[in-house]
This record gives sequence, C-alpha cells and structure tokens, in this order.
Amino acid sequence: MEKIKNQFPLLEKELSYWKAHITIYDVLADELSYSMLYDNIRPDKVKEALGSVGLTMMPNRFLLIQVDDYQNYASKLRLTQECIQKTSLIKVLRECMKSMEVQGFIANLIGQDNLICFLCCQEKEGPEIKEYLLRVTQAFQRAVRSRGTYTISVCVSGECSRMVQYSQMYPNMHLALSKTYFEGKEFIIYLDEMLEESKKDTGGAYLNEYYPALLASISRQNEEQFEQAMQSIIKMMLESHALPQKIRLEMVRLIQRIEEYCVQCGVPKDRIAPYTEETGSHVLACSFVADVMGIFRDYYHQAVQAVEEYRVDDGYSFRRPVEVYIAEHYQNTIRLGDVAALLGFSEGHFARVFRQSFGVSFIQYLTEYRLNQSRYLLSNTGISIDQIADRVGINSYSYFCTCFKRRYGISPGSYRKRHARSGVEGEVNQERNLKT
Repeated sequence: MEKIKNQFPLLEKELSYWKAHITIYDVLADELSYSMLYDNIRPDKVKEALGSVGLTMMPNRFLLIQVDDYQNYASKLRLTQECIQKTSLIKVLRECMKSMEVQGFIANLIGQDNLICFLCCQEKEGPEIKEYLLRVTQAFQRAVRSRGTYTISVCVSGECSRMVQYSQMYPNMHLALSKTYFEGKEFIIYLDEMLEESKKDTGGAYLNEYYPALLASISRQNEEQFEQAMQSIIKMMLESHALPQKIRLEMVRLIQRIEEYCVQCGVPKDRIAPYTEETGSHVLACSFVADVMGIFRDYYHQAVQAVEEYRVDDGYSFRRPVEVYIAEHYQNTIRLGDVAALLGFSEGHFARVFRQSFGVSFIQYLTEYRLNQSRYLLSNTGISIDQIADRVGINSYSYFCTCFKRRYGISPGSYRKRHARSGVEGEVNQERNLKT
C-alpha cells in the first residue's frame, strides 16, 4: 500500500475523500435501491435486505427525484466534486425526512441526474395519500432550494404492494420526468396521472413546416417574424407530447438546414459551421425547452449577421424560402397570397418578382412541381391514380390527367405502365433532388 501511495501521491487524498463523505450506509442504500428497481432480491432475503437500511417493512411508495439541470452543473465539476454534490443533497433530504418523521431511505442513482426515495407510509394510503405525498415532496423542494443553487423535480409512484412493482413503475417514472423539459424546474408529477395523459399523446414533433418562415425571417432580417415562428414551435412542442430527445434532435436538424441556407447564400462554410456545431452541442445538453429557445435565438442572430455580411446571390434569398415553402406544402392548398405574406410582399409585387426569379408564373411552377412528384409516385408505388392526384395537391382527377397529358404527352396510366417496366432511376434521383 505504501508503495502505491508513493507512486500515486493523490491516491491517499482521494481515499480520504471517499472515507469522509461516503459511509457504509450510503453504499448499502445505493445497492439496495438498484436491487429493488431491477427486482434483483431473492424472496427469502427481502427482510434481511430491508434491514440493511433500518427498515422493518417494504416501502409502499417511492419518489424519483431529478436534480434539475444537473448535467450543466456536473460538467463544470471534477468527478469527486460531482459526487459530493449529490451526497450533500441526500444529506439534506435525510434531515428533512427525519424532521417530518417520514420512514424510508434515500439513495443515489449513480451515473444519473436522479436520486430515489423509498417511503413507508402504508397508514396514509387512502383519500389522504396524495395530499400527504405532496407535503413531503414540497418539503423536499424547499429544503434543497434553501441550501444552495440546486432545485429538484419529483415523480411520485403509484402504490406498491409487491417487489416487482418497483421495476415496473421505474421506467415510466423516468419517462414522466422528461416533462420537466417543457414545464420547467421544481415540477411534481404523479405517475398515475402521467399514464392517463399518455393515452392521449400523439408523439409527433416535426419542425420542417416552420423552416420556410425561419428562412424568410433570416432573409428579411425580420425578428418579429422569427419570434412568431418560435412561438408556433413552442406551442407545437407542448401539444405534441414528444420526448425531449426527439425535440432536441429536430432542433439540431433545423439548425443544420439553416446553415445549408447560409452557405447557399454565399456564407463561407468555415464561417457558419463553428456556430452550428456549438449551438447543436448546447441544444443537446439543455434540460429545458426555454433554454433551447434562447440558444436558437442566438443562432438566428448569427445567421442573419453572416448572410448580411457575405451574401453573394441576393436572388437566392428570395428563391430558397419560396422553394422550401412549396416543397413542404405542395400537398395542401397553396395560395399565392400566403407565400407573398411569408416574404412581406404584396401579391402583385410577389408575382412579378417570382416570374423574374423563376422564369415562369407561380401557378406554372407549383403545377410543374406537383406533376414531378406525381411521376415519382406513378413509377415507384402502386397507389391509385386518383389518390396520387389528391396526394400531390390536385384535388380533381380529371384536371390532374389533363395537366399530366398536356405536360408529358401521355396519360398517367400509360406513363405508369411504361416507366414501371424500365425502372426510371432518373426520375427517382430527380425526386430526391426536389426533396432536398
């Protein structure tokens, strides 16, 4: 041992640290919590296992406690410093339990931003249990807040009468705490209520539809338009019930698409790419949607400044938002006035600028785009022709057939027969190009 100490002079200090802050009770509590959460205790050893933390009965409730924004705090600390922070919080909560005469034990879920508290409150089960658990969780929150900068959010389990129920409830509780991403800090949720709400979840959160408005706001340097798009995005997020990780990834993809637009407008890749990379990293690390929006807002200002500074093709700032809008909405009814409003133009001025930029009228471009999409569907799917017409935004089957034959000199049915045999790889590539 002395030889090891001489070779590694910091080891003795680290060993002293662990002895000073981690007790055998902490080790037993941590081990027992994992064994309970993963149903890894032999039935004949349950009483002995509970006795290791001073319990004589099985807990009937447990609290999954999330240390709000812990990853941001922890990233600034060394491993030993990080550990002592959670250990200190556990000590605060144990003192709170003692003062309230609450039976149970608290443990550290190592490697996570969570703590866990098992409660023995069988005598409270009934009409008063929810109020009792609310008092306990609110007392925990006050105790943590009063001792420093940390705050906690809590998910309360349902009633547990069998060991296996801990492992059944734990994943759902972990998922429930993801709601803090939208709700903010010091959030309290009951698992039973979350499960009821989850039946209504749509799970969708797709940000592509907001991309044209964001591009237009950058092109026009219109911060008001940007803020309106942001509010729409936030509303969609709150209503979608999507998982935070999905929201983060969608936001990163949106940022990457804005970078592509900046480069297409003439901004050097090495000018905008570092901002994109940094912003994406921050978005993925954020614990709350409000923080994500703040980071995204900063990126918007960087993009506006870069486009203004390096813009080579002024025409592209008009063309690209229009192209993207049509690509995202061609399946629906598109009015010239809607696209004109997107860019802050009157309908007449927009129509003139559009023809100058694209060489055709707005209606001609939109119809051509829809027909190109229909060619891909005719060649590569078995969808009926009337459904294809509707899918590309042309609601009249007869009008679709008339437009198609006028443009390509052949009916949709004949086109399908001819190109289904030959494979039409070129058409597939064209479709991919249109989508990008």
